[in-house]
Parts: sequence; structure tokens; C-alpha cells
Amino acid sequence: MKYGSSLYALLAAMPLLATGTARANDDSTAPIGIFAVACVDLLDKPDTFVEVMSNRGDRVQDPEAREFLRDKQGKAWLVSFEGIPYGFSWADDGTCRVTIMSGEPKELANEFGTLGRMAPVGYTSTMDLTSIDERGWMVHSYTWRGNGEDRAIQMRLSLNPKAGTGLRGNVSARYVAAPR
Repeated sequence: MKYGSSLYALLAAMPLLATGTARANDDSTAPIGIFAVACVDLLDKPDTFVEVMSNRGDRVQDPEAREFLRDKQGKAWLVSFEGIPYGFSWADDGTCRVTIMSGEPKELANEFGTLGRMAPVGYTSTMDLTSIDERGWMVHSYTWRGNGEDRAIQMRLSLNPKAGTGLRGNVSARYVAAPR
């Protein structure tokens, strides 16, 4: 799924990521903007995601890779942009994830909510109830379903509510069976 400027611009600018993907503001360098372009725009292009990350980031191994992958099998990279580190990962099950190291939880949740409500033309957006996971983190999620498609895009934001922890949260996207 592609929403904006050419893939070549994305490859050259990663993680500047200035495409037309729906996002809360025009700052494509904000964590949710980076997620929208890296994960949502490339969700059906895992080889391109791996190529971009291999050229832009530093590949990480365990235990850091496990943290970025949330204990799934796959590949992970550390990318620093304007002095802020981000963890990017692609799990073997098709989950694309960005690990966010800093930011205000309320602002991140607001940006994610705006993205979640801004489904592309031809898609409907469904918000799931906000919940608390086993770590005590707030979980926000949206599902985008295309008309007549048998799969949907599920996006999930998990936020650490504790300030000063060094890990603010993670945001992920994957395909799921379309709800009936």
C-alpha cells in the first residue's frame, strides 16, 4: 500500500520519510509519522523494508533485537535521527514495529489516534477499546479494512506510562484476517 511520493524518495530520505501517508501532523520525523511511512506504507513490501533498514540503520542482535521484536523471530535495526534512537524491526510473522525511546505518552497517543482515524480512501477505520497489557502499558489499536478485501491492517500502539524509563513504547502494523 502506497499513499504518497515515490519509493525512490523514501529510500533516499529514510527516515526523513516525507510521503503523503495520513498522520497527525506534517512532521514526518515524529515517531508516529516515521511509523506511518516505514511500516504502513511498506507493509506489503517486506523486502523493501529490509533493504531500506539495512542501508540506513545498524543491525542489532540479541538481547536488543528481542526487545525490538517483542520476542518474535525476525530482523531488527537501530536508527538514530536527529540524535533520537529508534528501533525498527520486521518479524517473520509480518509484523513491522518501531520502538520509540522518547516522547510524551499523551502526544504519541493523540498522533496515533489521528493516524488511526485517517484510513486511506476505500478503507474503513475501526478503533478497538483501549486496554492495559501485562506490563501495565496502555494499548491503543485501529484496524483499516479495504472494501471487499479479505485482510485488514491492524495498527497497535503500546505506551509505557512511567516517565524517565528510557523506553516510551512501540507501535506496530500487520495484516490480519478482515473482520466479517
